[in-house]
Amino acid sequence: MVIEQKRCSHCKVKYLYQASGDGCHDITNDEKYCHNCKDTINKALNKIPIMREMSFIKCEDFTKKQMQEMVEIDKEAQIIMHEKKKQLALEQGRPFIDLMFTRVFPAMFDWNDGDNKNTTGELRIVDTLYSYSWWSKTDKFELYKIMEIDSQTKENLGNWFD
Repeated sequence: MVIEQKRCSHCKVKYLYQASGDGCHDITNDEKYCHNCKDTINKALNKIPIMREMSFIKCEDFTKKQMQEMVEIDKEAQIIMHEKKKQLALEQGRPFIDLMFTRVFPAMFDWNDGDNKNTTGELRIVDTLYSYSWWSKTDKFELYKIMEIDSQTKENLGNWFD
């Protein structure tokens, strides 16, 4: 458990912020605001309805083979880009942390055949974010577009961007 003393950005009182451990996810535990100010903010926001939601919509834009090829190309492109950033930092005399960061997706496990590997992840193609999953020994392949939905009308508003 990590507890830090902070000063509220709004009322300027000192307060304790719990950065980790049991209770750190309490809705009034905030790195920027004291518990009273954060509670007031939460109450105000509760009056405003959620306007958009993320939705995974099943699609057939690509085959399993096409998606496998694009994922492999994307991995290679990330390695090339990492090496170029490293080289540029060295040329400019800047420090460079030689780590590649990537989002990790939990894969499923086949209890009947341990050699049947599952691959799961996300890939942005042009302006669309796709979520994919496939098995190495079967034709099973799932592909979803991550879309923005109007919470009130349930209308599809297009691609989800963060």
